[in-house]
Amino acid sequence: MSQYKPFVLRLELGSSVILGHRLTLDGLLASLIFDRTQSVQEAHEAIPLARHAGVWAGSAALMEGPAPIRQVSIIQALKARIDLTPDMVAPGKRGYPRIEEARGRYRNKMTNYAAYDATALWFAGFGDIDRVKELVEHVPAVGAKRTSGHGKVIGVDIDDGESEDAGFVYTDGTPARPIPEEIWNERGRRKADMALEAWRAPYWSGERVLCALPAHSVVTRGEAKRLVGA
Repeated sequence: MSQYKPFVLRLELGSSVILGHRLTLDGLLASLIFDRTQSVQEAHEAIPLARHAGVWAGSAALMEGPAPIRQVSIIQALKARIDLTPDMVAPGKRGYPRIEEARGRYRNKMTNYAAYDATALWFAGFGDIDRVKELVEHVPAVGAKRTSGHGKVIGVDIDDGESEDAGFVYTDGTPARPIPEEIWNERGRRKADMALEAWRAPYWSGERVLCALPAHSVVTRGEAKRLVGA
């Protein structure tokens, strides 16, 4: 822990990025560790960040704007017996998903995603900056659908930060990431928007609890630097 300190990470992007619901620094680092080790346990236990009451000190991504949003459609191949489930053909809020039936067992599914044409992603964290740098310095892409050309990283900058609350709270006092309501209130923080969210990795299957949520997503470069304490 003695080598842990606040830091700021900026990933310059060379293509649009698909963040899904939310991309946090601890989630990104866990993914990079898993890519190397293929160990789910290590990926979720060896994240080089501090914790506050069990919450990783790693912020959600801030998009450096302007970051116009556009819809992209991606075709995914399905193997009928392996990939095709009742959920894929059940109606949702927007009706039925589009699945190509003519090709039989080699059918495709088209899924729509929100892509942001952001200049860069900013993160704040408190942890082992050398280990974080080693993990991210050669990362080819971030976010969802990386193999389809989204989230291409063309530059990585990581520097010391100034805030002792880096990765947990932004410098304006708002949550930097989803934080369970009980933990947020115990620390005497300002009021924040609340919603049910997963607050620790693996986010895709984590327990959803009432959390204080970040108030910022798309910001200018100057605002990003101010919020993360650069």
